[in-house]
Amino acid sequence: MTWREAAISHAKLMAPNESCGLLIDVAGDTIYVACRNLADDTDHFIIHPADWAKAEDQADIIAIVHSHPNQSPEPSAMDRQFCERSQLPWHIVNPADGSWNYCEPSKLVKAVR
Repeated sequence: MTWREAAISHAKLMAPNESCGLLIDVAGDTIYVACRNLADDTDHFIIHPADWAKAEDQADIIAIVHSHPNQSPEPSAMDRQFCERSQLPWHIVNPADGSWNYCEPSKLVKAVR
């Protein structure tokens, strides 16, 4: 199963709430890690810190993925703001029709460890 297939499957399972997850790079392979959404409403997501930490322990986090189950996958103003803040690319999927969109920070900065 590709990371996109895994993300769509997770999004369908979580609908009508937004799903959220992370993409990690494991030896050159992109893997989707499903995360718990702590948001209290259906139109936002908050990745559970323990899920973020577990993914980060496995490999480098290379992107954030979430769903827009009730609208197009076009990044909202808030998506763009938090994409900038996270300094990671964001992938957005609509589980109803399988459409995708993408945004990335204007100045993608890699953290030095």
